[in-house]
Amino acid sequence: MDVPGISRPVLVVLIVVALLLFAYGAGSAVGRLTRHTDTQTRTFAAAPTVVITSRNADINIVASDRSDVRVTTREQRSAWGGGHVDLRGDTGGLELRDSCSDIPVVDDPCHVSMHVDVPRNTSVRMVTGTGDLRAEHLAGGADVSSGTGDLHVLGVRGPVRAHADTGDVEVVAPAPDISVRTATGDVAIVANHPQTIHAEAATGDVVLVVPDLTYAVDAQSDVGDDKVFVHVDDASPRKIEAHTKTGDVIVSTNAP
Repeated sequence: MDVPGISRPVLVVLIVVALLLFAYGAGSAVGRLTRHTDTQTRTFAAAPTVVITSRNADINIVASDRSDVRVTTREQRSAWGGGHVDLRGDTGGLELRDSCSDIPVVDDPCHVSMHVDVPRNTSVRMVTGTGDLRAEHLAGGADVSSGTGDLHVLGVRGPVRAHADTGDVEVVAPAPDISVRTATGDVAIVANHPQTIHAEAATGDVVLVVPDLTYAVDAQSDVGDDKVFVHVDDASPRKIEAHTKTGDVIVSTNAP
């Protein structure tokens, strides 16, 4: 077949491109039409400290009125594949091995998430390579770490440790001892009963909201503004350290 003004080699290339685009569109449509979530639930014996590691999953751990640990995993899948979960170990060292098996040229979801219900007095330690972590309403402490992902610690009463290589960190809790670090991301802390706060960002803003009391404050930004709107007393038993290399530091008794 000849088309005036278009050489045969160019015409062949255009036809091949059109067929590839059609195949990609059809494959994406099939993926969307068959998209679903597979859910699995398992229970484990409780442990004073629940330890969870994963590769890429988002993990949400919540304290509730129960005596065991209930783990619910969700795998997003379609006709072309999707997420897979393999749980190993127990609550003293629970490993979530998550992976994807799909066709790379087809737009298809591959996502794994985990929801964990634990007794209220539990402490947790969670580590993920790429994923968001969330700990809520624990009477124990929370130690959470992510290579790439956001961290959220809400209502935790014990000590809080949060570290993200790349991601924002949010802490809203009555924890007396809070330590937060992120290389790239913002830090936001609302502390109800703080005794010691250490907040550090390499690139990002650091915003702390604390009760209207006196504090020994060390607030510094290398490139950005330092704003301290609390009563400062170097002899105060309540210590605040807030540092960032690039970004603003704000220490306030009210949200800015």
